[in-house]
Amino acid sequence: MNILLLHGSMSSSVQWYGYDEFLQPHNTLSIDLPGHGDLIDIPFTLRGALDTIDEAVTHLHDTSDAGIVLVGHSLGGYIALKYAAEYPTELAGLVLIGASANPTGPLSVGYRGFAKLTEIIPHAPLKKTRDRVVAVLGIPTEKLAEDVNYEALPQAWRAVMEQCPPSLMLGIQCPILLLNGQFDQMRVNERQYLVLNPGAHLEIIPRATHLAPITHAEEVGETIRQFANACAPPL
Repeated sequence: MNILLLHGSMSSSVQWYGYDEFLQPHNTLSIDLPGHGDLIDIPFTLRGALDTIDEAVTHLHDTSDAGIVLVGHSLGGYIALKYAAEYPTELAGLVLIGASANPTGPLSVGYRGFAKLTEIIPHAPLKKTRDRVVAVLGIPTEKLAEDVNYEALPQAWRAVMEQCPPSLMLGIQCPILLLNGQFDQMRVNERQYLVLNPGAHLEIIPRATHLAPITHAEEVGETIRQFANACAPPL
């Protein structure tokens, strides 16, 4: 199988450092979304993000006969959900990590507030705060984006809130895995997501938070690998 990895907001494809080893023997590709990583200077739009994913999907189809499992974390999870709904025949499987909270629900207030802060306060203090948090969590520097485009944050989460509702689960035809950290605030509506699609199931990473793909990479990688195994057609 091919496994295509999408990062969260204020991150980049480097958050998946080491996953090519964890996901063997599957082929792994991680990409940057607009406004992040190598595409940091490209303004974020949902259409642009979907087109970026579709370019990667086309590349994988052109180079391999294997199916594609799309994996998205946080922001990347909501965009992956939107992609799967718009292109229902492209994927062999879908993994949503930390992306099963209704983006129009109560938690959206906090995200709207933070996004608003990025528009009115200098970005240097935000970066210092981020660096302190990751230092406390012991996150390896190789898994951190070198730079963060805080201007992309309001556009990205506005798109999620307006165009990535839980109801997108209804039209997805491939198997779906909801993968959440035990203490992830973004799992609050996971049962609602499961009810919306009979092909979805849930796995929990014990003692992990919303940053499970970074702090519990081996456990997350093994869970994705087993899901991809199950999505592969029988020999």
